[in-house]
Amino acid sequence: MPHQPNLHRKYAAGAVSAALVGLSFTATVNASGFLDLDGNAHKEAILALADQGIIAGYSDGTFRPFNRITRGDAAVIVARTLGLLDGKNIPSTTFTDLHTVNASTQEAIAKLAGRGIVSGFTSESFRPLDTITRAQMAKYIVAAFGLPLTDAETDFPDVNPNSGLAVYVAALANAGITVGKNDGTFGFHDPLFRGDFAAMIYRALTMDSPGTQPITIKGDDRGNNLRNGEAKTFTVTLINPVSNKPIEGAELNVTFAENVGTDFSAKRNVIVTNGYGNSNIPYQSDDGQKAEVKIKTDKNGKAVFTITGSNATVTPIVFLDGSNQTWDTKGGIIIKTQDGRFDEKYEFHAKAEPVTFSTTPYNISITGQRTNYAAIAETDENGNIIEHNGREYKIYVTKPDGTAFAGGTVNVGIYQLLDGVLGNEPTGSYFPEFIDENGRYLKQGQVKLDAKGEAVITLASTDVNDSAEPIVWIDQNYANNAQPGTLENGEPMSDQTKVEPTNFQPSRIDNGSLGAKLTVIEDDSNAVKKFNMLLLNQSGKPFMPGKEVKAKVTFEVVNTGTHRIEINTSLFHNLQLKNAVDATKESDTVAIEVGGRVTISGETLSNTITLSANAVDGVSSVKVTGSAVLDANVGNESNSVYVYTNDVEVNLPYHYDAEVTAIKVDTNGNGKPDQIELTFTKEVYNIEPGDFRIGIVPASQSTKYGKKLILKFNEEALAGDTVLKYDPYYSGAEVLTDEFGNKVLPFTFVFPIQPEEVEEPAEEPIAEPEGNSPNPATEVSALVSDENKMDEPAVAPSVQQSETESDVPEEIPIEVQLSNETNSSELQESNNLVNIEIGLNEQSSETLN
Repeated sequence: MPHQPNLHRKYAAGAVSAALVGLSFTATVNASGFLDLDGNAHKEAILALADQGIIAGYSDGTFRPFNRITRGDAAVIVARTLGLLDGKNIPSTTFTDLHTVNASTQEAIAKLAGRGIVSGFTSESFRPLDTITRAQMAKYIVAAFGLPLTDAETDFPDVNPNSGLAVYVAALANAGITVGKNDGTFGFHDPLFRGDFAAMIYRALTMDSPGTQPITIKGDDRGNNLRNGEAKTFTVTLINPVSNKPIEGAELNVTFAENVGTDFSAKRNVIVTNGYGNSNIPYQSDDGQKAEVKIKTDKNGKAVFTITGSNATVTPIVFLDGSNQTWDTKGGIIIKTQDGRFDEKYEFHAKAEPVTFSTTPYNISITGQRTNYAAIAETDENGNIIEHNGREYKIYVTKPDGTAFAGGTVNVGIYQLLDGVLGNEPTGSYFPEFIDENGRYLKQGQVKLDAKGEAVITLASTDVNDSAEPIVWIDQNYANNAQPGTLENGEPMSDQTKVEPTNFQPSRIDNGSLGAKLTVIEDDSNAVKKFNMLLLNQSGKPFMPGKEVKAKVTFEVVNTGTHRIEINTSLFHNLQLKNAVDATKESDTVAIEVGGRVTISGETLSNTITLSANAVDGVSSVKVTGSAVLDANVGNESNSVYVYTNDVEVNLPYHYDAEVTAIKVDTNGNGKPDQIELTFTKEVYNIEPGDFRIGIVPASQSTKYGKKLILKFNEEALAGDTVLKYDPYYSGAEVLTDEFGNKVLPFTFVFPIQPEEVEEPAEEPIAEPEGNSPNPATEVSALVSDENKMDEPAVAPSVQQSETESDVPEEIPIEVQLSNETNSSELQESNNLVNIEIGLNEQSSETLN
């Protein structure tokens, strides 16, 4: 059995200040003034530390032993204990939150962090104003006094041995510095009080030292939670505790606590690489097997090694292998009987904090839409796919901080092909979104997520009774895992226990609300809204069995608005009306008064049927519900299936024929009109110049004065025959409406070529009409005419006096409205123009000339 190493010095080199070694801690009168320590169990320790200047009280003469202590204040006390606060040689630190504390606290934290005694939550965050916990305090004291680290097992029920700080609590307990709280717990997460901290510092200073730890180990600033494939570098320092000098050329072994005492091989596949580039996975098994990695110190007693791995947590250990380890006074070391195996009880060693390699913890969810039964792909007579059907899956990915993985790229594959289980491979499933250069659909591909971290993919199949499910993962490639697009061990992936598989069957009608969909299509040209009910298969696609789909269809229609509505039922076969309330039928139209309702039934021979609704005399609204019962002989497992839709309620606009007159106006005085002035019988809104065109030339500008609308055109557009058209679809944004929101139907004006002017003496001065530029050279009056009355003789217009006091030729509008019998949708479909012509008799011609 190896012997315990011979120790010739009590305290770890550089740990506790020589000024404090051997101090006699006896309370003096200098600290006897604390007013609140009578009966306190830690009075002796508090007074002793106060006498030595390590701790202090408050200005009111109290010590307040039950006050909580912050992480920053604890660092100051430890630094004073070690004699480090001299204001000199303050190292830099990466912590960015120390500006909240004073200079002494900043110095204490920087110097302790440089010695590996304290650490932050991250490389940038120390949180000096946070209350320190008893577990964090354990690390401070163990690291400051060089207490040996063994295992993390303790008798405290509240200390989880898997916690990173458990090993320090165990070291503190093994050294007799703490016995825990009165209830038998250690108080692992409890706040630390000033009195308790003073007592533990005092015990650490007055106990018999367990001996020097000549090996120190410090990791780089990358933290202890790394992504798979990343590396962390450690620097080891070996010092002779007798001479306090570095040892050059010494060999140390590196291993992992988790790989010591294994069954037959390494439990953690984490690779160690030494300074010479040699790599291995160190371990020692109970059956005598082992693998070693050695490092060698330089003239400064330092050596480095690097670890990297995936999906593992390891605790690096550096140890001096061998028995009879004895230090000489010249800085050397005598070691015998080396076997390459770590013996914690008899070999000098140092442990680093555990390091975890893992994937970036993305959260990937896949949610199947509808049910887990989908229709197989449909093909034509040549076997070409004409409808994929399939099932949609929604992908949603969040980053470790819980925010969406916006714009990220994920891999999508078929789980049965990638799970590594034999016998799962055969499947006819594929993703319609992924196509190769030959037009073939693929079983794997990549998808870019949207700004919400979402994407939708479809899983389809050509095989009946096929079952499959998608799997989603994110590439995280590194040296030993570098195959983009390939699912590899350790990469973040979807939780397949929560992903529903899909079973593929021949297309059939789905049941209930999944078997029908009611959509609304608006026809702005005639203020009609069409309610289209479509029968769906189990994939939510149109049910197409390759033959007539006979079904009895029913619509429940309710007038929920403020004006009468009309329902067009011309597409129904064997129409029936039931449950009519304030509803009447005339031909193919059902009129429903405000608050009325009716049930409309009929038959269809296809997978869709449509009814149309429009408002009468003003805007209104309607609520529609659809349902259908398939014929008993439709086949495809769909006989007599009942389906229905949810309620759909929409507003019904009202379109009307505007009563409007128009004239050309010359504002330049050169005899060439450059404007058209429209006068409506009531004011209109939502005007866009681009909705008014002459040929393909839109109005360049519009100006509204009450009921008048001035449209600016170039002179060429207004020369000769002029056809002015208004159509809201020209610009596609706004529609002319009145003050109630009723929409103006498209209209057309035709201006004929103006007859040559004959100069005659004017009987009275010319006055300027209101809203026009002075001295109009040409005024031609035009109006909307009823194309059904175009051949009737023109009626001589009445002469209207200008509203202004100026002397101008009188404007002679001829107002003819579109007949209510003229259906604007019919006009649009036939591309017939509603001509606005001027009917002038002899009297009017003379007046204009």
